[in-house]
Amino acid sequence: MAGGIVIDRPGRQRSRRLTGLRGDNAAMAAELTDVLRQTRLLSSVPGADLAQLAGASRVRVFRRGQVVCTMGDPGDTLIVVISGRVKVAIRSADGGELTLAVIGPGGTIGEVSVADGGPRSADAETLEDSQLLLVPREPVRDTCARVPAAGQALTTIVAATLRRLTDATADLVFLDLPRRVAKVLLSQPRDGDGVISPPLTQEQLARQAAGSRQSVNAALQGFERRGWITINGRAVTVRQPQLLARFAGNLGAGRLSGVGAVEQRLTAQQLGIAARLGCQPLHDRAASMTSAGTRLPA
Repeated sequence: MAGGIVIDRPGRQRSRRLTGLRGDNAAMAAELTDVLRQTRLLSSVPGADLAQLAGASRVRVFRRGQVVCTMGDPGDTLIVVISGRVKVAIRSADGGELTLAVIGPGGTIGEVSVADGGPRSADAETLEDSQLLLVPREPVRDTCARVPAAGQALTTIVAATLRRLTDATADLVFLDLPRRVAKVLLSQPRDGDGVISPPLTQEQLARQAAGSRQSVNAALQGFERRGWITINGRAVTVRQPQLLARFAGNLGAGRLSGVGAVEQRLTAQQLGIAARLGCQPLHDRAASMTSAGTRLPA
């Protein structure tokens, strides 16, 4: 591939050309092609087209806590998470934060920008050391136009985003904080014993449920008293998913527990739609919503 593949490290003035993540340039190109093949958007694209996209892309290495992009930045790349995790969030002027998504390996950020060319509508920040693949928007869009299955995948992803936004908006408007906390717990990936992994801090949970840490802690203690969950340090184990799901809104526990984290959580693009709908930052009104909402059953 002309020019090879570039790996950038933010914070340094000059990028370094490396021979590969694990080997020579050809091996790296094959690895990045496979990374693209694992995404929902590009899984059906022929190998030759994926190789071209890989050749036009950049790998960027981020340390934990580094900013990937901010609201208003040009949406000129599709971001693919190779390793690590990226938090997508919206922040208010007074420093409040609502986490919309946590994207892990194989997940993507920016499908809606691929479709409409709009700017970034959320902040993205790494939760741990991460490698991200930045794929230029125009080649991705051209590929979706030429490959019908990829075009259909883009349409499906955008439609799914709208559906998830509808569900999330309804939750934020109609559910009190304990029920929102229950839904967030059920949306997390769990092992065979029901342990949420990777673990969430109460602050992270509060930012996903749009509440204060103190209110989230009270909800968790209520769930634990009823035997629905157990808490050991940061480790939370879901013991009674059916009861927790019933409390959250009569949802089947299988629907929530069997879906991957990327599919179940809000994606970054939903933020732009929410902003256009004029959604108010909810962390400021979480306490009032909780006090007016339904209490946990005695």
